[in-house]
Amino acid sequence: MKIRTEIFEELGLSNISFVTHTNMASYDFFMWVCHGILEQAINQKVISESDLNQWVNQLKKMHEEGHFLAGFPGFIVTGIKS
Repeated sequence: MKIRTEIFEELGLSNISFVTHTNMASYDFFMWVCHGILEQAINQKVISESDLNQWVNQLKKMHEEGHFLAGFPGFIVTGIKS
């Protein structure tokens, strides 16, 4: 996969490498991270508050039963500062 390195080169980095990474998230952390975007979705009428509450309640139940799993994709960039 070709990674665009221009932005990092503009910051004076060379010998740039990327490592993809998945961050696993606990239920509480997932809800904390998603709180703002979920609130925004309600405000912009993307989802109704009742539908969102139903989904959140399903996630909470799954968490209580030990079946909740969430993760966030990410990457780590390293390089040498010129």
